[in-house]
Amino acid sequence: MTTKDKIRTQFNQQADQFSGHSFIRNQKIFAFIYQFCGMQVHDTLLDVACGSGAFVLFCGDKVRRAAGCDLSDDLLKIARNQCRRQKAANLLLCQSDAEHLPYKDNGFSMVTCRSAFHH
Repeated sequence: MTTKDKIRTQFNQQADQFSGHSFIRNQKIFAFIYQFCGMQVHDTLLDVACGSGAFVLFCGDKVRRAAGCDLSDDLLKIARNQCRRQKAANLLLCQSDAEHLPYKDNGFSMVTCRSAFHH
């Protein structure tokens, strides 16, 4: 089992608990990041290691397009369910390794990665 397989397995097992932590869903932190990055309505956002997609959802109605990718299938399932509940139309979610993103270079005007550098 590779390190990435171990990470995926661990986050899949903890998906419900992890996605509910206040740190993961803190709207004040999201607003700070959004403002600090200077995001605007014409921007396209990629959130790498998006987890349950909370930041992608926060930005969804504030940018032209928002995408999130994560290694964990179960966290993305939570993200997709939240997108459906909020009827978010301009969001894209994909299961992907952060080292091999399925997007062209320079395909986004903003890229964030809030809490995955330790992996």
